[in-house]
This record gives sequence, structure tokens and C-alpha cells, in this order.
Amino acid sequence: MRGALMRLELRNFVEDFDDVMPMSGRYIPFPAVTDHSGVVHVPPRVGVSPAQIGIATAIGAAGIGLAWYVRARLTRRSSVISLQS
Repeated sequence: MRGALMRLELRNFVEDFDDVMPMSGRYIPFPAVTDHSGVVHVPPRVGVSPAQIGIATAIGAAGIGLAWYVRARLTRRSSVISLQS
């Protein structure tokens, strides 16, 4: 991109920056710090919250429970069919 289109897009980016900036993330509370030699400090990565861990655990447990239930139903059904034969 160059020329008039580039200038227009940069102007649009500047005008809409607050609307498109993410609400959370690695660089929101503190930006990366640089000096004449380059990058001095980069904020740490945003970790996984306890709520996200809880949700993932619940989904995993539900999946295991569902698999156990389906397997039990299929096992019972096949044993009933073999008893009838």
C-alpha cells in the first residue's frame, strides 16, 4: 500500500483507533518499553483465568460423563440383544 490510499487508510486508522483497540490483552495495562538500543521490556503474557480453567474442566467432565453414559447404554443394549437370541 502506498500513496493516497495509504494516507487515507492511516487517517482512518488514527480516527477509529479507540473503536478498534482491544479491551484486554498483553499490552493494554502497560505498553512495551523501548529505548535507543531496542526493546527494553515486554509485559508478561496474559494467563488463563480461574474461570476459564473451571469452564474447561466442566466441559471435559461433561464429555467424559457423556462418553461413559453412551458406552454403558450400548453395552446394556448389546447384552440384552444377545440374551434374546
